[in-house]
Amino acid sequence: MIKGFITTIILAFATLTFGQTMDMELTAITTNNIVLSGLVDITGTVTNLGTDPVTSIDIIWDDGSGPNTQTFPVNLNTNDTYDFIHTTQLNTIIGNVNDITVCVSALGDLNILNDCKDKWVSAASSLVSKIVVAEEITGEWCGWCPRGAVYMAQMDLDHPDDYIGISVHNLDGMAFASYDVGIEPYIPHVSPNGGLPTAGIDRVLIGDPSNLDTLYAQRVGMVPPAEISVSSFEAGDTIYVDINADFVAMLSGDYRLAAVIIENAVLGDEQVNYYGPGDGGAIANPNSGSMPNFDWNTANEFVSPVWHDRVARALGEDEVNGAAGSLPSVINDGDQHTYSYFIPKDPSWENDNLRAIGMLVDANTGEILNANSTAVHAGYIGLEESTFDVQLAPNPTNGLITLTLNIQGASETNVVILDEIGREIFNSGTTNLASGSSTLTVDLSEQLQGIYFAKIDVNGQSKTVKIVVSK
Repeated sequence: MIKGFITTIILAFATLTFGQTMDMELTAITTNNIVLSGLVDITGTVTNLGTDPVTSIDIIWDDGSGPNTQTFPVNLNTNDTYDFIHTTQLNTIIGNVNDITVCVSALGDLNILNDCKDKWVSAASSLVSKIVVAEEITGEWCGWCPRGAVYMAQMDLDHPDDYIGISVHNLDGMAFASYDVGIEPYIPHVSPNGGLPTAGIDRVLIGDPSNLDTLYAQRVGMVPPAEISVSSFEAGDTIYVDINADFVAMLSGDYRLAAVIIENAVLGDEQVNYYGPGDGGAIANPNSGSMPNFDWNTANEFVSPVWHDRVARALGEDEVNGAAGSLPSVINDGDQHTYSYFIPKDPSWENDNLRAIGMLVDANTGEILNANSTAVHAGYIGLEESTFDVQLAPNPTNGLITLTLNIQGASETNVVILDEIGREIFNSGTTNLASGSSTLTVDLSEQLQGIYFAKIDVNGQSKTVKIVVSK
């Protein structure tokens, strides 16, 4: 407090006395947090916040082993920025987290409080696939928002394997308040006076939907700290989403696994269309989605019926960044963590059109580090017309689970429980059961939380039931 007060007085005095100030700011360190092992560039941005022109700066970085200094000739007037790449690189090693401090120094700089920033850098032990997430803010009241629908559909078509799109509706019949409000710090949007559509990539890059492909290209080459897999099924009025993260780098802090439910082919009310008839430039849907090849230029100013894709319907535990505690505060390379969400299902949602998205999120910044998605499947798989029925309780379970079998006639029966990747964790062996009801209790308390599969064979017929272990 005292140091800041004195600095403010000095700045004020210098401005009054000389009419000029010198104030260089280290605006950002742009080196990625997760990198491949080896030599890594220290990069960043500085800004001249003073009134004096700046012709020379020093950039100093230190990882605890001593300062590395480089002088850069510059030509910076007030509010000008400069992007630097330090010639001395950081040597990263798998299994280590490097804590570095980067500072800018300029002769006569009167404000030292904005000269330095800290950064951590962790080396990944292997390279896993990066999947980019785009979140578009849209609304049926927004006459320019058909542009967003067109470019989001084109991205779905062009990048089917490493891109996921989400449409967050604002102030219309598909608006989901928790998402709409929660996403605004990362993707700012405004009232119906203007500003939409807008889109963000991984909650790091913001732009018009027409620029999504350019923004996507800046993120798809990032090194993720984990590979994400998702499984999901619905049973009655609940959607179960199981998110698994296989980590290839160390992390420390508030990281979370977040879940989103989206729905395709949602019938809207009426879309305002400023592109029709023939206004605002040529724009038409690609040959994909629920309105393939729809030409917005030849459509009316108000389009009805209209269908919307990738509509955000729900968040896991109603949290944009995921549930607190869904990951531990310290994560090691090689760790595997799973978190399960139980999301209430609205009866109006069409089961065949639902997808579940799982994301690894930095809760401090909102950055999406990696993601994946899957269709929401029915709760039962197999021969529904078989001559036996099975019930599980409790499901979800945190330990003991009881399987109740109702069998028509004496039968040879076998129960096997598998984990999500098909490893056998329980086998009852073949048992001769009489006709009627029989029970089997299995202890899953030693298993990690997540989704498991109970495969029941009765006289050559089989049925597979999903089990949720929640702790």
